[in-house]
Amino acid sequence: MNAFPLPSFDQPDLARAVEALPPEALDRLPFGVIRLDEAGVVRAYSAAERRLSGSGERPRLGLGF
Repeated sequence: MNAFPLPSFDQPDLARAVEALPPEALDRLPFGVIRLDEAGVVRAYSAAERRLSGSGERPRLGLGF
């Protein structure tokens, strides 16, 4: 069961809504998401982002943006 409602891409507070999602919910989004920490290091890279960017399964977590 999906415990977290997913935001739509065109909602006005999209960034805030995506930030509120737990990491496991990011892969359910139909659009790509890259979550960075305050130092610009990749902390989350969603399934849609891997697919849409063509990066596939190459490691991204822990890399600088």
